[in-house]
Amino acid sequence: MSLQVGPIDLSRAKDHLYTETIEPRLFDILAAVLEPNSHTTPAVAVGQINNLLYDSQDGNLLYDAQDSRVSVTDAEASGLAQRLWLVLIQVVQLIPHDHEGQDKLVELLHSLTQLPPITRKFWGTRYYLWTDLPLLGQTLRDWWIGPDYDNDTIPKARVAFHWLNFNSFAARVLNADLAGWTNFAEWEVCQALERPPPLPEKWVIDCDIAVAAEWILRGGEGLFKRLSKEELGKDKDEFKEELSENKAELSEHKAKLIENKAELGENKEKLGEDEEKLNEYKARSLIAWVPYSGRPGFNRERWAYWKKRFGEIAEEADGSVLEWSAQAAAKMGEIDGQGSGKL
Repeated sequence: MSLQVGPIDLSRAKDHLYTETIEPRLFDILAAVLEPNSHTTPAVAVGQINNLLYDSQDGNLLYDAQDSRVSVTDAEASGLAQRLWLVLIQVVQLIPHDHEGQDKLVELLHSLTQLPPITRKFWGTRYYLWTDLPLLGQTLRDWWIGPDYDNDTIPKARVAFHWLNFNSFAARVLNADLAGWTNFAEWEVCQALERPPPLPEKWVIDCDIAVAAEWILRGGEGLFKRLSKEELGKDKDEFKEELSENKAELSEHKAKLIENKAELGENKEKLGEDEEKLNEYKARSLIAWVPYSGRPGFNRERWAYWKKRFGEIAEEADGSVLEWSAQAAAKMGEIDGQGSGKL
């Protein structure tokens, strides 16, 4: 897939920084990496970040790479790492999903993991800084809040743009084997293919499908690689327990299906000749009303189901939903062919 190049407007990210902290300095480093034809490569930026994060507020050097001397406390180290992740999250939301800047920041994370490791204890857990990218997963989880579809103060296009970019970055990090957060992928693909949308509006459905497809297009290989690993760690008792939970969830889906069918009937009467609204409800039925009933969890059966649903949607939808779904279905077929066996 070809990628965009060129300048990126990061002004909105800069507006959200805490100016009395090191966040503006971290922002400037990331922004320099993203400038077209920049001399600040990800590797150069990592050195700047590492030096910056171990400068105390009074300017004294807290970490000297030459003698591996560390005087920064665990609390200071965890706080400084989180500042970096918070700035990173603000920035990646503004980088288009198909822009080379996304890959540059993934490369920056990879370069961070190559620095000489320092053992620190964050929140009771021992980490290698920066090898483990400590607290990155927790910070992303704290920020993993889906679009506020009911907020009319923010343009809908901007909401969808930020959410797609954020997910694209997380998918790339997974694909680069820098993290193992398959849960993020499962949440978003399930939302698009297995559940009714938060609102029965075309732009919401477009956003959900685009995000789900992006997880496959940018993180598909990483997801597929983890399928067998995930399944090897589960025993029969775990599967039985999850199956019971899934049956209960399926019952809930059936109840919601009945409610949604009744709602659809009522709306058909109200909408009358309003073709655009009626098509939105048809799209809702097409995309969301097919709950998964197979083995619970992230597994090959679910992978096959996702591929099937993307293919079905590509055959019946139109516009961007068709394009995203077709690309995702084709990518999953390609990945299947390269794997240990076709599904």
